[in-house]
Amino acid sequence: MSERPDDPASAEASSARLARKIARHRARRERARRRPVGNLWRQVARVGTLGWMVVLPIAAGAVLGHLLDRRLDSGITWALAFIMLGVAVAGYSLWRMIGEDEADLEADAEELRAAEHDEGERR
Repeated sequence: MSERPDDPASAEASSARLARKIARHRARRERARRRPVGNLWRQVARVGTLGWMVVLPIAAGAVLGHLLDRRLDSGITWALAFIMLGVAVAGYSLWRMIGEDEADLEADAEELRAAEHDEGERR
């Protein structure tokens, strides 16, 4: 059975849906307002940081291993060992950073759920 547009229950349900949409939009706008300005540059800096987090440990391992190999006349043994150590350190750093980002996203989602719940209680 279809609902008539002049049906009071239909109008009330439509009004409730519109109110929920408005509340979600307000919460999203408020979160965006609290975030720092220059989101594009923040993301560019984040990518640069990720690059350094990967490159620096690997390059440092390669240089340190090369110096040890030259000093000990051991071929490329130490260079390979320290490059692998650099890869492990870079992987661990990325894993930690991703964990922190996930925690931030979860906190934002929890804040949104709380805002929607508070908005629902006010009605």
